[in-house]
Amino acid sequence: MNEWNSNDFLSPTETLDFWGYNATSFDYSHANAIEEDLDGNILISHRHLNSIHKIDRQTGAIIWRLGGELSDFTFPNDNGFSGQHDCRLLPNGELSLFDNGNMAGLTRGVSYALDTVNWTATKTNEFIHPNNVTSIAMGSYQIGDAGHECLSYGLLFRPMPNLTMVDANHDLVAEFFFEDSVANYRLQHSDLPIPNRPEITCDWNGLAWELSAPSGFSDYAWSTGASTSTVEITQAGTYQVWVNQGIGMIGSFPLIVTDPNNPCAVGIEELTAHNGNYRLFNLLGQEVHAPENNQLYMKVWESGRTEKVILRD
Repeated sequence: MNEWNSNDFLSPTETLDFWGYNATSFDYSHANAIEEDLDGNILISHRHLNSIHKIDRQTGAIIWRLGGELSDFTFPNDNGFSGQHDCRLLPNGELSLFDNGNMAGLTRGVSYALDTVNWTATKTNEFIHPNNVTSIAMGSYQIGDAGHECLSYGLLFRPMPNLTMVDANHDLVAEFFFEDSVANYRLQHSDLPIPNRPEITCDWNGLAWELSAPSGFSDYAWSTGASTSTVEITQAGTYQVWVNQGIGMIGSFPLIVTDPNNPCAVGIEELTAHNGNYRLFNLLGQEVHAPENNQLYMKVWESGRTEKVILRD
């Protein structure tokens, strides 16, 4: 367990007048993020110094400063940052951060390549929202393995977004808007494994058409209200089944029955190509340009008509 006290290594005179002064509560540094460097030393973001400090893990001494009045680095292709949050070390050794941009009046996600020989911080990536979003406090910036970038805009409210995700080309993938007065401090996007969904089979049992879920589960919950592994098809509609998975349940893809007298001939529509005057969206409402086989999507035509589809080869 380590403890580091900023008052032992930073002078309150390093703070900037921009952040104000209160005689009863002088927040001169305002640490808001910590990260372990590749060599085991510590990176700390100090918002009210507009600076990232590298700290010797053993002695607590400051190894270098990035940004602020006493920066050891120059910015050859950038003007630096202010009021930042969420400094993170990337797998390629670069440093990313959420630049609130309180002094510049513009918020962004930005990353730098640090050169400790020539002492330069070269901007390698930057995302600025097309609506020129400005978030005065909180926020985060995450770059995923596939190049997706996630930004949490912290203390920001409608009509501006709370969360934004873009792809490696900075094309919008998704945005989230919370209810008024709801803010978020940080966004963490994780790639979760896709569990195996139960598959519905359709058969004639000699007396009636029925839908069956896989055997071996202790709990079944059909959209019809049935709790058995098999249900009889009595009318047209959308059928779906949920089975126990971990501490919860997981659902099948919906199966659409248009003719209860011949239900197995229809099932779920299959697309053979991604073309025509329509767009594909996943179940989170995110537009999909490279759909995957065997995944459920919403097909939205120019006319506004929508269909549930599964893409097949």
